[in-house]
Amino acid sequence: RGIEYFVKSLYFFFLFLFNNLKDNNAKTCSFSYIQKILLFCVLIASVLVLSVVLLGLIPNLLGFYLINTNSVFLKKLGVASFKVLIFISAFLIFKTIPALKKLYRFNGAIAALVLNEKKERPINFLNVFYIAALILLFTTTIISIELSFGINVLINLLIMFFSFALSYEFNSFFSKKHKKGFNVNKLCDILSVLSPGKTELEVVKSVFAEGVLMIENENRLIIEDKEEVSGKNFSFVLGEVKEVLAKNNINDFGEAEWLIANVLKCKKLDLKLVKNITKTQYKEIQKALLRRIKGEPIDKIFGFTEFYGLKIIVNKNVLTPRQETELLVEEVLKAIGSEKLNVLDLCTGSGAIAVALSKNSFAKVVASDISEDALQVAKQNAEENKVKIIFKNSNLFDKLKTKKFDIIVSNPPYIKSEDIKNLDKEVKNHDPILALDGGVDGLDFYRDIIKDAPKHLNRNGKLFLEVGFDQANKVKKLLTENFVNVKIIKDYNAVPRIVMATKKKG
Repeated sequence: RGIEYFVKSLYFFFLFLFNNLKDNNAKTCSFSYIQKILLFCVLIASVLVLSVVLLGLIPNLLGFYLINTNSVFLKKLGVASFKVLIFISAFLIFKTIPALKKLYRFNGAIAALVLNEKKERPINFLNVFYIAALILLFTTTIISIELSFGINVLINLLIMFFSFALSYEFNSFFSKKHKKGFNVNKLCDILSVLSPGKTELEVVKSVFAEGVLMIENENRLIIEDKEEVSGKNFSFVLGEVKEVLAKNNINDFGEAEWLIANVLKCKKLDLKLVKNITKTQYKEIQKALLRRIKGEPIDKIFGFTEFYGLKIIVNKNVLTPRQETELLVEEVLKAIGSEKLNVLDLCTGSGAIAVALSKNSFAKVVASDISEDALQVAKQNAEENKVKIIFKNSNLFDKLKTKKFDIIVSNPPYIKSEDIKNLDKEVKNHDPILALDGGVDGLDFYRDIIKDAPKHLNRNGKLFLEVGFDQANKVKKLLTENFVNVKIIKDYNAVPRIVMATKKKG
C-alpha cells in the first residue's frame, strides 16, 4: 500500500501547489499542510530507495551470482533481463492499486474512442514511457563503461533521449490498426490499459466533444477568469453527473444532459454551447442530482416533460407520458387526417394525448378522467399549449351518455394489481396508483371501454388503445365481438403496443 499512499500524496501535493485544498475531495485526508508535504518527501525518498533496491541491487545480485559464466557481457545481459522483468512485474502490480485503476480505465476509453472515430490506435503515451524505460534500462546496463562521472551522466542522457525518440517512433508506427503482425502498442497495453466502464467512456466522449468544439472555435474558453462564471467547467460537471448516476445504477446517460439542461433552462442541443457552470447553477444541479439518485424521476423533479414536441406539466397526480405513447398519437393523427372529427380521450391524465391531437389536427377533442386533480393538470397543459379542449370529470363513459365520437382513444391503467409492488421505485413511488392499477389481470378498463365504446362511436368509428407488453392479443380477442379490422401495431422496441379497430356496421 506504500505505492498507493505515494500516489495519494502526489495528489494532495499538487492540490496544495494549486491552492485547491478546500476542494471536497481533499477532505478525505485529515493531514495538515505540513504533514502532507513531509509525507510526500518521505514517500519520494522511499520510492527512490525502493528503485535502487529493485532495479539496482537485486538484479545485480541475480545477474552476477546466479548466472554461472566468466563472460562480463553475458552477466550484464542477465542483469539487464532481470531489470526488465522486475520493471514489468512492478507495473503489473501497479494495475491492482485502486488509485491507478481509473487512470488505466481512462486509457482504455481513449483507445476505444479514437479507434471508433479514426479506425486506428491512438499513441498511448504511457506505452511510450514504458518502452523508453525498458530500452533505457536494458541499454545502460549492457553498455555501461567505467568512465568519469560527468561522461557517464552525459552518455546516459543521450541514451535516454534516444530511448524516448525510438519509443515514440515505435508507437507511432504501430498506432495503425494492423490486422496482422506484431503490434508493440497492443503488447504494452497489458501494462497500461484496463477495460473502461460506461463512466469512463462517457467522460472521454464529453472531453473529446469539448476538444472538437475548441478546434472549431479557437476563441472558445472552457475556464473563464471572471469570478462570477468561474464555478466549474461544463465538461467536468457533465462527467461528474454521469459518474454519480452510474454509481447509483442509473445507466441512461441521456439523463445527465436532460438534468443539466433543465437546471440551465435550455434545450439539450444547446448544451454544446455551454462553457462554464456557475457556482449557483452547480448547487442547483447537485440538489436535482440528489433527488434523482433517491429515485425521483427527472420530470417530477422539474415538473414537466416533453411529449410529441410539446411541454407537458406533470406532478404526483398524473402519470408521466411515455415515449411509446407518441406512437398512439401518430396513429390517431393518421386517422384524423385533415378532417374536423370528434375525438374522445378517455383516462386523459396529464392530457398529453388530447393536447397533442388538438395541437396537430383540426379535431374537436373531449378529454375525460375520474380524477379531478388530474384534470386540473390537463387543463394547465391545454392552456400552456394554447389549445381548446372540453374536459369532463367522468368515470369512463358515465357522464358522456349522449355523446358520440368519430374516434375514441385511450391509454388506460393496465398494470396487474399484484405487479405494482414490483415496479421501479421511480414509478410506484411517484406515479398515482389510480393511473397504474388495471385489476387482477390488468384488463379491467379494456373490458369496460370495449363494452361501451360502440354506443359512443359514430358509424365506422375507430377505437385506439395502448396496451401492456403482453396484452395485445388478449385485447384483440375482446374486440372481435363488436369491432372489425382489428390491427396490432408494434412500438419502437418491436413490442406490440397499439391495438386499433373499427366499429361493426349495424
